[in-house]
Amino acid sequence: MKKKKMVLSCIFFILLIALTLYVIFSNYDINTIYSNMLLVKPIYLVGCLLLVCLYFIFQGIYMKYILHALDVETTLKKCTFYSVIEFFFSAITPSSTGGQPVQMYYMSKDKIPMRKSLIVLILNTIIFKLYLIVGGVLILIFRPDYIFESRLLIQIFFYLGILIDALVILGCYMLMYHKKIIKQAATIFYKLKKLILKKDYDSNRLDELLSKYVNEAKFINSHVKEIVISVILTFIQRTLMFSILYMLYRSFGFKEYTYLEILLLQIFVQISIEGLILPGGVGASEYVSTHMYNVIFGSLSISGMILTRTLSFYIPLLVIMFIIGIVTKIKYMKD
Repeated sequence: MKKKKMVLSCIFFILLIALTLYVIFSNYDINTIYSNMLLVKPIYLVGCLLLVCLYFIFQGIYMKYILHALDVETTLKKCTFYSVIEFFFSAITPSSTGGQPVQMYYMSKDKIPMRKSLIVLILNTIIFKLYLIVGGVLILIFRPDYIFESRLLIQIFFYLGILIDALVILGCYMLMYHKKIIKQAATIFYKLKKLILKKDYDSNRLDELLSKYVNEAKFINSHVKEIVISVILTFIQRTLMFSILYMLYRSFGFKEYTYLEILLLQIFVQISIEGLILPGGVGASEYVSTHMYNVIFGSLSISGMILTRTLSFYIPLLVIMFIIGIVTKIKYMKD
């Protein structure tokens, strides 16, 4: 059933990409798009791919650091691998729901306790959503025109994204620190498991696991230094990926907008697709980006969008797919 679900997710994802490409190339001239892309110097493309690599490395650094704080010793290589796993499975599943469960699976294969890996992933989610909310506030302060001069549908997407990000932070906080809520959720999960698999669960064992989990959460909460460093690492990580747009902007020879303005524009796009259930934001991201990039690229917006999405999403996705397949076959399939 898991394999069937994954296959269906991949088929749906591929169909979305095909539909998106059809819409793009049926409304824009392919030759014009191609000729515009030739204006970009190859060195900038290499720089963009370097930013992508640094993005995964910085998430690996964050994971290694927090796991160390939780008394789990691992390597940067493994943590970077967990990072690319999250990217891939979040991309091919609706609302990015598949990434973290698969991360936890691979971490458990490396003997990392679930209660510890869960803290790492929840904390990372909270910081990322906080990053977007901070970005949304900066947009209101420095570039409110991104919001108020955009299309009504995109404005709705933006406000929905802010709302969902705030709710996710609230939900993650409750999962980390409210034992009653955690226990209710876990109990429902185990009862469903019993119903489906006909396997009973030990309520005493569940209480023991929950107590350990809550203790881990309190440990992180009491270590301000670790939280601050985690925020810094995650903010740098997300900024690296969002900086690809600025590098491509400069690659076309544009200089009018500052780095901060370009960064906030990319954050605006990200927030606007947060509330949509499409895998990897495919279709929605292209739609929002094409219209919003008019602000900086003008008539080159479609070319800028294609390059940005290709370098920050589609190329990493293809490369990671092969990496996961090879590593899983060599290391994990034998366990």
